[in-house]
Amino acid sequence: MGTQTSPRRWAVLMGLSLAGTAFMAAVAPFLSNVLQRGNLASWGVLPLGATSVLVALCGADAYRARRRLPPVVAPEEAIACYLVLLLGSWAATWAFIEMQMPLLTSPAVFASPENGWKEHVLPNLPRWAVGPLDEPYASGFYNGLPDSVARPWRRWIVPAAAWSAFTIALALFSAALGSLLARQWVEHDRLTFPMAETVLSLVRGAMRDRRFWWGAAASASVPAWNLLQSYLPVFPKMSLYFGAGPEGLEWLKGAERFIPVLNVALLGLFYFVHRDILL
Repeated sequence: MGTQTSPRRWAVLMGLSLAGTAFMAAVAPFLSNVLQRGNLASWGVLPLGATSVLVALCGADAYRARRRLPPVVAPEEAIACYLVLLLGSWAATWAFIEMQMPLLTSPAVFASPENGWKEHVLPNLPRWAVGPLDEPYASGFYNGLPDSVARPWRRWIVPAAAWSAFTIALALFSAALGSLLARQWVEHDRLTFPMAETVLSLVRGAMRDRRFWWGAAASASVPAWNLLQSYLPVFPKMSLYFGAGPEGLEWLKGAERFIPVLNVALLGLFYFVHRDILL
């Protein structure tokens, strides 16, 4: 029972995925700098911003399957949308914007008589590959510009386009390299890919099984309780640390502390790892 896929349908799905990526690019700075220091929406291997969309699509398909209705999206469509959101949100947040873009002005900001960057580095940088290196624009990238100074949007068009093209080329190269090694890894080395199995199990109908929902409820019980406790601090918070807090236990003087904690996400990931590897 599949969904008929047409070029027009693919175009709509990819357009919605790119719109979701743009939304993540706009929301992620607010989540990181205003609400919290760590941004779970775009950080991590399975960030919530992309994974929540995949879970919503698979949940809708599971609901429609119980009603004997056709799915909202086919498995290959769900995976394609997820990959666009995953790679797009990474590139639009920490993997490119937060890591790469500050480097385009840092040579001018951190140049000093001791390192000699002004004489030996700045004259050799191609202008199309760096951002504004003159003041107040270079340091203004880090500290903000005064209201009386116009934002140099035009001076960022060329370097942003150049490094975006490089990022796309790097992603395509990584995908091509993976496809070249896939047969050796899968057929000969018999490697398992737990992260991929997690996504594939969702699109293959794992959410139709009640055991999935029991596991989801159990893993969500602690953060849901602590969220409620933050608004109604009547009962103590729940913790997955055993015998110690985040600082850990000192089992040997001078050695690294041991942190006894139950990592629910890692425990779920172990389900997809081969038994011999775990042992």
